[in-house]
Amino acid sequence: MLEGPIPDTLGLLSKLRYLNLANNSLSSSIPHSIWRLQNLGHLILSQNQLSGSLPGTTDVPKLSVLDVSRNQLTGALPLWPAAEDLSIMLYNHNRFAGTIPAPPPANQLGTKHVAFEMAMNDNLLTGTIPAELQYLPLRNLDLSRNQLTGDVSVLGAMPFLARARLSGNLLTGTLPTIVASSLLRLDLQYNMLTGTFPAALLSSNDLAELRVSGNNLSGALPSLRAPSLTSLYIMASGLGPPVGGGPFGENLPSFLSFDRRHRRWPVPDSNFSCWKVVANSALAPHLDFIDYDASLFGCQACACVPSALCMLHLQTALLRFVK
Repeated sequence: MLEGPIPDTLGLLSKLRYLNLANNSLSSSIPHSIWRLQNLGHLILSQNQLSGSLPGTTDVPKLSVLDVSRNQLTGALPLWPAAEDLSIMLYNHNRFAGTIPAPPPANQLGTKHVAFEMAMNDNLLTGTIPAELQYLPLRNLDLSRNQLTGDVSVLGAMPFLARARLSGNLLTGTLPTIVASSLLRLDLQYNMLTGTFPAALLSSNDLAELRVSGNNLSGALPSLRAPSLTSLYIMASGLGPPVGGGPFGENLPSFLSFDRRHRRWPVPDSNFSCWKVVANSALAPHLDFIDYDASLFGCQACACVPSALCMLHLQTALLRFVK
């Protein structure tokens, strides 16, 4: 395992194309000379103890993979690298602050990959999500656990989006209507989103996981038309339980979770009943996992387990009544 600072003399390796120093115990700052390597394509420095800030601009025209995740880097995020092969940019799990820099127009950035991955989660970022992100061929986007504000409408204009995680921010507005037919996973948990649940959000053929817990939504869930959906997280979202016994149709997720983990969100009134949803005639044949942790619901006194639960064909029934 390597320790100590990264030597500045690495910047003398003018023909260097691949540099991977991940999973070591490197410390100190990243030498500025590295950001001037004209032939460098892969720069991977993740899982170290690197500190300091990054330069405001970089001159690495052939960069395709930039990974400085899981360090102790601070300061503002640099401007976008002007690299036509850029496909992966990972700044996550650091201490970056300030706003997300807007990318240049796509014709100037030159990014030609339709598998662009960007992760800036677990930092101290503020401000809104740049609207210019819609012009990138983003497939995986993770901005979760920051302090971002504004709405999430930009997600609705990303045609290649497959996975988006924006949970644990201060985002407002309504749930987006996603145009990307390739959407697989969407996580908007623990924000301040309002409004009703758009039916189109549950219409994707490939959507496998949807998380909207811990918001201020209203109304009931619409009919489910996503045949691939296996996980739906709606706990403490403000959404009412299914009405009329069968709003989901025939295709139900096998894991329907209920949770009260986030302290920002109030415990529901006494009329809410997890058991009413569990014992619902439309849900019962499809559930195979129940996790009812009383400590998460803030229960002072819990009712008896309903007899209808015994009629379910469960693979696992996890009943944790924790004070």
